[in-house]
Amino acid sequence: MIKNTDLIDSPNKTYYMNKEVIVLKLYKEFQLAKIKYLYSKFELVVDLNALSVEPTTTKTISLDLIGG
Repeated sequence: MIKNTDLIDSPNKTYYMNKEVIVLKLYKEFQLAKIKYLYSKFELVVDLNALSVEPTTTKTISLDLIGG
């Protein structure tokens, strides 16, 4: 997990799960980041704790499956 919120200027690669992303904007007061997949136009807002400097292969479950 990334503790430093200076992700936009960081020379390190940033990953959302196992995909490399670009951090477009930080919403520090909400602990959120707007990201874009490296080779895509797809953008989304994610929790800062979901970003890392290494790809992760942790198994996850969608909230839609449990009625979220």
